[in-house]
Amino acid sequence: MPRKPLITDIDLNRTPKALTKLVEEQKRTDIGARTLVKYGNLPGSLTESRIYNIFSGLVKYPSKQEYEALLNAYAKFPSRNRIPLSAQKINQLKTQIEEKRIPKATIAKSLPRYLNFNVSILNQWLKRNTKTADEQTYKAVLDFINAYEPPRKVSIATSDNSRMTEITPIFLQKLEAEIKRTNVQPHMLLRITRIEGVNAAMINDWRKGKRSKAKAEKLDAVLQAYSKL
Repeated sequence: MPRKPLITDIDLNRTPKALTKLVEEQKRTDIGARTLVKYGNLPGSLTESRIYNIFSGLVKYPSKQEYEALLNAYAKFPSRNRIPLSAQKINQLKTQIEEKRIPKATIAKSLPRYLNFNVSILNQWLKRNTKTADEQTYKAVLDFINAYEPPRKVSIATSDNSRMTEITPIFLQKLEAEIKRTNVQPHMLLRITRIEGVNAAMINDWRKGKRSKAKAEKLDAVLQAYSKL
């Protein structure tokens, strides 16, 4: 059975402006319950289903802590304005995606998660099945496409003289420093720059100490690839 309301709880029936404020914040940010739970630093009681129920009116007495936590979480997100998707905007996107051969999944993964952008939304844009888009999301997509360069292929000499070398603490310090500087994990690096004979699992094995030796050419190529970012 639902608990009895406390004197400190927010009575949404008697104070409809309280719920109106939440709805206004949801519309302003275009942020749903799932994103709030992931990024809003909410108390444990505010699950996705409870947030849905507060908005739908099934929960009539959220606690003061819950209500204030929702407002504080929404306050962290910027306003989301929608802009028209003109034929010119869509043609610009299509042309660059085709000319640069950019995988749609790469575009979607490049955006911050809180924007809730995915390949399906991108396809809706390109097919003009939707007439508007979130301005911040559109700008982020356009900026990524404009800056995108096709993956570069780094060749590594594979002669019989290729030598195995110790993976030293100094190398690992340099590698971690580059990852921190660029904020690019190995799997993302290899989407940007193809390094022959190197994959993300191999680099992570170096980092975890699972491999004590590697070809010197591969170690140098990874650091060189990071240095170009």
